[in-house]
Amino acid sequence: GGLNPPALMTVKGNVILTDGTFYSPTNNLKVGGNWTDNGGIFDTWDCGCNGILTFNGAAAQAINGTDTTQDFQDIVIDKPGAGAAATLTNATVTRFTVNDNFTLNNGTFASAVANSIITINNAGNGSSFAFNGGTFSSGASTVVNVNGPSSQTGGTINSLGLVNYVDVYGAGQTIITGSYANLTFDDNNKTLAAGTIIISGVFTPGLGTGHITTGNTMSFTGNASQVIPVFNFDGIATGTGYGGLTTTTAKVFAGNMAFNGIFSYAGANTNITLGSMNILVGPSGSIAGVPSATHMIIINGTGRLIKAFNTGAQSYTYPVGVGTTYTPVTLIFNSIKTAGQVGVSIAA
Repeated sequence: GGLNPPALMTVKGNVILTDGTFYSPTNNLKVGGNWTDNGGIFDTWDCGCNGILTFNGAAAQAINGTDTTQDFQDIVIDKPGAGAAATLTNATVTRFTVNDNFTLNNGTFASAVANSIITINNAGNGSSFAFNGGTFSSGASTVVNVNGPSSQTGGTINSLGLVNYVDVYGAGQTIITGSYANLTFDDNNKTLAAGTIIISGVFTPGLGTGHITTGNTMSFTGNASQVIPVFNFDGIATGTGYGGLTTTTAKVFAGNMAFNGIFSYAGANTNITLGSMNILVGPSGSIAGVPSATHMIIINGTGRLIKAFNTGAQSYTYPVGVGTTYTPVTLIFNSIKTAGQVGVSIAA
């Protein structure tokens, strides 16, 4: 049998599915308690409902049940308060799929089910991964696949596992600010939301070279073996690279690097050795810290430190050195007629 609810339905307590079919309301099903699926069917397709499931309870809520594969159409998390009471926990579901929109307005969505996969798709209606407030938290063995457009006006993400941003529909994706262990992009260009993206593990950026990074900083917080990949770079003449870039320890640079914000590399006793690598400082870019013999860019090969300049009066001091000697180079332009770049290297 099946249950056909009204267009708008509010359940202040728990919803438990044990058998039969529960057809989604055509508008909104608001749940104040736990959601437990022990073998029933929550149908949002056959009935043509496309309804929204909203979790808005004032106490802690959970999604659980013996059915460890659960599909939803639209989920909205809009929980009042703060702390544990404002948390919706995925307690048992290992294959958690949202086929249209996942919207986080307030509260925390927490999922730490071992070896679980959370997939956010999109059926062509709005932003599939929409952050307006609250926190999205996923565990160390959880993979999150964001396959549709995403947006952020507030909120944050805290992923201890892997998050894949794959623009299946070509609608554009905003990368949510917050903390990631491992972060992967497909080859489509992204918009990095204003704020800070923290990466403690592996960043796999794909092949896109037209990412929008204005107002964004990427902070790499892993150990000394963490690799900072080439990102958003299509050549010395046009490479935009990162917005801002921060490192908390010495890092491994995978190749040519560019940034158009503040580059802050860790420690007063940390130098960067170019070798054959080029570093391009964009027109709005700068290198933080007080340069010295123990905090400089060491030129020791074919690599160059390059500064891009806009038109007008410009000046820049290149914080470079050779060996253990700090030998900065300062350029002062009274007037630049055509925007361009100047690089510093070792004379052959």
